[in-house]
Amino acid sequence: AEIQVIMISGNHDSPERICFGQELLGKQGVHIAGVSKDTLKKVIFSEPKCKTEFVLLPFCKPAQMDVRTSEEAVRLLLADYWKEQKSIAEEIASKIPVRHVLVTHFFVTDGGKEPELSDSETTIHVGGLDNVDASVFHGFDYVALGHIHKPQQIGEHPMWYAGSPLKYSFGESGQTKSALLVTIDETGLREVEALPLWPLREMRKLKGSLREILEGVFECGQQDYLQAILTDQGELIDPIGTIRSKYPNVMQIVRE
Repeated sequence: AEIQVIMISGNHDSPERICFGQELLGKQGVHIAGVSKDTLKKVIFSEPKCKTEFVLLPFCKPAQMDVRTSEEAVRLLLADYWKEQKSIAEEIASKIPVRHVLVTHFFVTDGGKEPELSDSETTIHVGGLDNVDASVFHGFDYVALGHIHKPQQIGEHPMWYAGSPLKYSFGESGQTKSALLVTIDETGLREVEALPLWPLREMRKLKGSLREILEGVFECGQQDYLQAILTDQGELIDPIGTIRSKYPNVMQIVRE
């Protein structure tokens, strides 16, 4: 389909494995940044009325940059990038506007306000060492963020977590997962539209007595991944096995 792909490593990835063969793949339109380096990788797409420069900033630990916090590491890397951009602008007075898009993977906060987390994600950020404030990314027309499971915008800033494509805990059962369609032109960021993603099997919660769950009509498919919240009083014999006879993918029983 000749679709250009931009990919970075996250905190759960092996950077060296992610970027294996990146020079060969780059020639085929798959642009990868796995290992964090002093000079950030850039991918430029040219249109008749503007250029869009994608800046790739993969996840890195503070120690890799010889600093104490993630925010210090990001500030250091982006300071060099903007210094380089200023130098280029002074040398070449281009009439075509350039839009800057950052692709990165960090725990981004907005003036101390944290993004909304799911129960499968850790809430421990010791002394703010993992936090990167949104103000660090000032100057970019759009910031594409990975790391947090729930799709969400960071404050009023032009930065969004696309979220995970699948649900990883029952705390996410009420979420609609999505991909983000971002429109940017010569005037800057125009629109961010969420395109819903529908999985083969949904993740749902069912609440009621064991009899109600077996006999009731719930808005779910028989193959969905289920958490059954049982309201029964007293002892039950093998409730998860009983429910599995109707819903084979029940994953968890909770007694209210």
